[in-house]
Amino acid sequence: MAEILQTVKEIEKFFAGLFVEYAGVNKNKVLLAYSEEGRPAFNIDRMAYFISVFPEVDDRESYKHREEKYINSISKFRQSQFSQRTLRLHITTYGENTDQSIIRFQNMLYSADANYTLSNMYLHIIPERTNGVIRLQERINDRWWTRYDIDLYFYNTVKIENDVSAFESVDIRTEVNN
Repeated sequence: MAEILQTVKEIEKFFAGLFVEYAGVNKNKVLLAYSEEGRPAFNIDRMAYFISVFPEVDDRESYKHREEKYINSISKFRQSQFSQRTLRLHITTYGENTDQSIIRFQNMLYSADANYTLSNMYLHIIPERTNGVIRLQERINDRWWTRYDIDLYFYNTVKIENDVSAFESVDIRTEVNN
């Protein structure tokens, strides 16, 4: 098994695709929140969904599990270190009734299919840290826009590997003084 170290951008793109699939929305309306290309303009009567992922500070990351395995073909030990980092998926939506899409997505994450899909990306939802949908009114260009936010938390597996040389021979001598 190779190293597991995904970038936040990779995970954001994964969640954007998953949101399109599970929430049943048009993929042209789902955007990464802080894209290098900037944010396109849209009207108050159009729906828009913004996906962002943020690493969270968590004690869980300080717990490490280490394994060593000798690899004959390279005459070295392979050290593997596993940990879990906590990621916060933040979804912001604009438009009336966009909360239904978020609620559908949130509930779909607990299905067996989603569990399998998330596991393949080394992601595991943390149910007790999930916040419900929050409705906000946001003032943009002197108009009040309907906005919904949700935060979902996930553990993400991290695995780092390192090949370490092994002792090939040891010369041990014992001397006795009389």
